Amino acid sequence: MKQRWSACSIQIPRTSPSTAGTFAPGPKQADIFKATTVCPATDQTPGITAEAEVSYKPDSYQGLGQLTVKDKAGTTIKGSSVLSGKRVGDC
Repeated sequence: MKQRWSACSIQIPRTSPSTAGTFAPGPKQADIFKATTVCPATDQTPGITAEAEVSYKPDSYQGLGQLTVKDKAGTTIKGSSVLSGKRVGDC
């Protein structure tokens, strides 16, 4: 059975503009997507740092995503995700 990759998003309400997150694309490299997104902690929600690096070929892709969640008390949770797949049809 083939599994298709689908994107998902996390929406975290923020209470003020001063807690807005940041997005930073990585250095430009052919066939590689790198990026870091940071949302700082508030009194109600933990801070989140998400990093991604995905390499592309004409017929496939593979990459790694890492997520760090840290609240103001210092509790930290880390996770990672590995993805890979073959191109299906024209994009």
